Amino acid sequence: MSTKILIILLCCSVTLLTGCNKETPDELLDVHIQYLESYGWHIQEKLSENSEVMNYYPERIESLRISSGLDLEPYRGQELYITGYVLEERQASGEKVYASIYELDGEIIGGSGALESWTPGRFALTDKERLMKEGIITP
Repeated sequence: MSTKILIILLCCSVTLLTGCNKETPDELLDVHIQYLESYGWHIQEKLSENSEVMNYYPERIESLRISSGLDLEPYRGQELYITGYVLEERQASGEKVYASIYELDGEIIGGSGALESWTPGRFALTDKERLMKEGIITP
């Protein structure tokens, strides 16, 4: 009988410990909403979630840094968590606007935006006003 109680207590302890200091999906979404809204963007729906070891080629890292202001070089070799969203904002053509949020150990390290059928395709999250002025996205 005491073995069963010990096993139950052990299971409860493990469950409590694994739940500590981790955000729930709703809390995580709230943080992402706040992050994107701080740049004027609004989430329509979550598109993807994945973890990826940052082993991009130097050219890709440089391309992301130039086009979106996202410098991933300091995170080379580390596992990042990337969440993609479809945004409520639309391109003038009606096509979708996307955002990706990059995290390391539960902390947001940056993000970038992307447009369908647009070259270079990526943009900095701070570029919303410029994209509206240039007629690329609708207000």
